Order: sequence, then structure tokens, then C-alpha cells
Amino acid sequence: MDRADRDTPGVIAPPPVLYVGTLATGFVLGAIRPITVFPSPMFLRVLGVLLLVLSGLVVRWAFVTMQRSQANISRSDGPAALVVR
Repeated sequence: MDRADRDTPGVIAPPPVLYVGTLATGFVLGAIRPITVFPSPMFLRVLGVLLLVLSGLVVRWAFVTMQRSQANISRSDGPAALVVR
């Protein structure tokens, strides 16, 4: 069975690995060449916490929506349903 015959998404790596890779790249680049965009470190902390909470809510909403639709959450399985909500 070749790659075209399988019913999988064909991603190169799991999303958490891609996230950690880009995060690590950002930390390395920040250590090599820091860039100051916002003058207040407190503003960045508040913005970071806000974005973290919002992204967690979006992930939770997507996970619950996929479970309610009985769609496969694992990327290694083929699609079970098209979720359009």
C-alpha cells in the first residue's frame, strides 16, 4: 500500500512537536538577537497570559466539538466525519 492509498492526513509531525520546535527556535533567536518591541515587561506578561488562556479555551472547544461529532481525534486514524460546526 503506497502513501496515496491510505486515508490519513499525512502530517510530518504531531502538532505538539511542531509547536515545541517553533517555540525553541524563538527562544534561541531571542537569545542570539533580542528585539524590544514593547517597552513594558508587565504588558508582555499580561498579553502572554491572555493569549495562553484564550488558546486553551479554543483547544478545549475544538476537542469537545470533535468528541460530540464522534470524529477521530488521533491523527493516525482516518477521518470518521466531517465536522462543519
